[in-house]
Amino acid sequence: MTYLLLSPLFLVAWLWLFFLLYIGAMGIMRAYHAKQLNVWLYVMCLPFLVIAYLYDVLSNLTIVSIIYVELPKQLTVTERLKKHIDSQTWRGELSRFICKKILSPFDHTGDHCD
Repeated sequence: MTYLLLSPLFLVAWLWLFFLLYIGAMGIMRAYHAKQLNVWLYVMCLPFLVIAYLYDVLSNLTIVSIIYVELPKQLTVTERLKKHIDSQTWRGELSRFICKKILSPFDHTGDHCD
């Protein structure tokens, strides 16, 4: 199992799926904050949001821990990014890049790590 987690193809596929789940969740959040979801749409979206959240937590406990070379003290990847974003280390630089260039363009607030 450890070999599989360290496989570059597995890492890319895992992170790509994580990104797709993030984009879907942010689309749902954008519609929710714009008051465009009725009760039925909201209920239909809930399973997707739960799966995306669980994938986020699992990613933080496994893949992101390997990438950041540290054990998690936070539950989600965003919490970890926020922890490092102001530090002047390679982790801070990576966190700023991920937040500004990858996550924020899809966030309904425009700044995912704020």
